[in-house]
Amino acid sequence: MAYPSSIRPMEPRHHGEPFQDPRYIFQVKWDGVRYLAFMEGGRLKLQNRRLRVKTRLYPDLAPLAGALGERGGVLDGEIIALGEEGNPSFPQVLRRDLVKEAAPGLERRIPVYFMAFDLLFLGEENLMARPLAERLELLEKHLLVGPAVLLTRTHSDGPGLFKTVEERSLEGMVAKKKDSPYRAGQKTTDWLKVKTGRFQDCLLGGYALKRGRVSTLLVGAYREGALIYLGRVSSGLKEEELSALHRELYPYRRKGPPFANPPRLEGSLEGVWLEPTLGLKVQYAEWTPDLKLRSPRVKGFLPFEEGDWTLK
Repeated sequence: MAYPSSIRPMEPRHHGEPFQDPRYIFQVKWDGVRYLAFMEGGRLKLQNRRLRVKTRLYPDLAPLAGALGERGGVLDGEIIALGEEGNPSFPQVLRRDLVKEAAPGLERRIPVYFMAFDLLFLGEENLMARPLAERLELLEKHLLVGPAVLLTRTHSDGPGLFKTVEERSLEGMVAKKKDSPYRAGQKTTDWLKVKTGRFQDCLLGGYALKRGRVSTLLVGAYREGALIYLGRVSSGLKEEELSALHRELYPYRRKGPPFANPPRLEGSLEGVWLEPTLGLKVQYAEWTPDLKLRSPRVKGFLPFEEGDWTLK
């Protein structure tokens, strides 16, 4: 083999605000699953950030094997799936990535795409020590774009790209130093991720009591007719608001959880289950690998008839 059997991807550090700096280029941060694509002799290997090979789960990405022509090489990128509104959907791509074997027809129901954003090897040539600007120039020159293989474009206007990302409800952007080498397995300030505020309409399916007081809300959204538990949220609510919910939602109590995947409440927490009729607008940082909302915060309540209660 012309290149290592596995490579740990380079990772960005978090940066709070969009910025402009001529030393950086800017790329959209897709809401997908990070993968390196190894291509040699017409064969494809897809390796995730944990170095696990999952090529068999993505038969529809077979055209990626020829994305660098006969020379082959190694691409860094993200596998994405699209939601109903045409935006990348992390819950959708997780449905592909978490299965143990590719189910018949799954690729038709949830098609995926490989968004290439870096080139680590071109044939036998190791490009990782080269400046990012050179790697991107070679990537644009040699990548054969097709129905399943797309190129992540670069931009020079950081604030402008971030505004577009916010308007289109995308995950965020990554700022990358033009002269930076590819530091495999490292998280450095050469790459900086800037994330947008993201929202999910959720239904309240219950709450947890701790010593008789409301500790946290238990929320979910519908996927294929089933209410899926998405996590706990209490940030954004005052203690008196939580107490008021405990009183006002008494008529909506039910014996068991409404979730298809009910949470396990441990320790001194006691679950109170509700008919899912009260909606919440929840802001969150990102999805966790097990499809839970990370750093959720209640931004307001929604009447049932005004929300979209499907998992985005």
